Amino acid sequence: LKSEWKTTFNLYMGNVGLDNGSYLHHWIACLFLISICLLAVDLVTVFGFVLRNITHRLRLLALSAGILLCVMAHIQGSRPPVVTEHEIVMQGLPGELDETVLAAVADTHIGADNGLEWLEERVQQILDMRPDMIVLIGDIVARNGSENYRAELTGILQRLEAPLGVWVVRGNHESKTSIETFEKAGIRLLRDESVEISPGFVLAGIDQAREWELRDSIYAVAFAKTLGSRPKGATVLLCHEPLRATLAEEAGVELMLCG
Repeated sequence: LKSEWKTTFNLYMGNVGLDNGSYLHHWIACLFLISICLLAVDLVTVFGFVLRNITHRLRLLALSAGILLCVMAHIQGSRPPVVTEHEIVMQGLPGELDETVLAAVADTHIGADNGLEWLEERVQQILDMRPDMIVLIGDIVARNGSENYRAELTGILQRLEAPLGVWVVRGNHESKTSIETFEKAGIRLLRDESVEISPGFVLAGIDQAREWELRDSIYAVAFAKTLGSRPKGATVLLCHEPLRATLAEEAGVELMLCG
């Protein structure tokens, strides 16, 4: 049986929210852009020894160009993420699950790169797609903040609802507090385990721990534990790191989603 699985997922390409306290990164980026423009002028003029008559004007133009690039980057970073739709055919997926819509989100880095107001808008953006399942593929929460902040964060995440559930795997930024937030929000955490969502359809998740780094032996054990004794059926695997796809392929995984 070959059934169609329509998967809709978000690609956060260079998106950086500006409603948070992580302004240091933005200032560093601005200084970098301006410095590159000024350095280009210095290289052309051999640091002022050539074209002396216009070096000052060239440096002013370079400074203006750097500032313009910063403004453009600021505007681009404030735009909502682009949603890309993919239709995927999965071998063995039950016919009743044809046209199922899955919304996948990764690397929102709430508390570090993006704030709660930005998250609230993204939650509504996801809900507007009316997905059958929502999966969060790691590094959703980077910093947890105060107790009041966590309570507000939990309230926003609780709005995520889908008929086949809301699921999450841990990334390298998620802490124990982040996991508690997911649990309070009713989001199911997958930690090196697989779950039969419905007969013939399995969702599996690899737990990403900071201390893993890139050690192949640990990944191999995690993949074997997660996929070795999973229920029969078309399998979607969640793993924060887009690595070791060959391990998933060898285990018969039809679709692997990563951050």
